[in-house]
Amino acid sequence: MSKRRWAHLAVCGGAFVCVGGAPLITVFTNSWSFDTAENGVHPDFPTGKPIMDIGSVYPNYNEPTFSILAFSIGLQILVELSSWVQKFLSLKVILLLHPHIMTIYLTHGFVMWTWGAWICCALSTAGVPYWANLIVTLITTYAVIFLLASIMTPLIEKPTQGLMRNLDRWSKDEPVPKRNTLAPFPKELVIDRQGSGQVAGEL
Repeated sequence: MSKRRWAHLAVCGGAFVCVGGAPLITVFTNSWSFDTAENGVHPDFPTGKPIMDIGSVYPNYNEPTFSILAFSIGLQILVELSSWVQKFLSLKVILLLHPHIMTIYLTHGFVMWTWGAWICCALSTAGVPYWANLIVTLITTYAVIFLLASIMTPLIEKPTQGLMRNLDRWSKDEPVPKRNTLAPFPKELVIDRQGSGQVAGEL
């Protein structure tokens, strides 16, 4: 790695620019959006014309954009190659989030499109500056997500751990010998209720 230090720093630096630039590219202005400009060069399916000729349209959340692609690739590069990022992700505070990763993944969309959308629109209607609106929305949205995670993770984790332990046992242990339906009671309790050695009902 020491022989390729400059190449390593250049790759990590480029990845850092992509990761930092992608979410910040529209923070300081609400009159222009890179994602809207990029979306404008794509064709409108009904007419075949560029979207920019029809109007300014921000892409839907489920449509891939260059900024999302750059952010994802840059973050993956930093996680794989940057020792600083690896040390940061190894902090005890970060490791505390590890059990909640799946819960956060499952709930973040619901929270962002309910609470996050409402608080953002409410602050915008109240005339709060764009940058302050983003900060408040970010902090409060993730606070709700972490609150839900702290409640839901134990409810999901305990049954799942029990099921996984059973699956592990069922796949490794020898099958349990077949037991009678009446176990642990003897079958004579039913078929020889009179104590005469004859099956009940034959008398």
